[in-house]
Amino acid sequence: MTDSGLKVVVSFDHTTNVLNLAGHNLNTKKAEQLAAGLKQKGFQIKILDQPERHTGRSFKACAPCQSTVQTFSAQDFANEDPDEESEEN
Repeated sequence: MTDSGLKVVVSFDHTTNVLNLAGHNLNTKKAEQLAAGLKQKGFQIKILDQPERHTGRSFKACAPCQSTVQTFSAQDFANEDPDEESEEN
């Protein structure tokens, strides 16, 4: 896989224990801006490397993004400092 420079943003709402996609096909700057806005609303965030551009415009209906979210659990977020952004492959 090549590094496309694209990012996927995943959010976690600790009050409801719900993981959600927040965006895909984002450059680093846009991913960080989105993450900052979500953090202000109380969400924990992960910014993940996206190996290639996803063809769907909507991240909500994107199969690769949905698959990515399903690999995470609330425990993945619980073990981190909520004020620290994470970036994983």
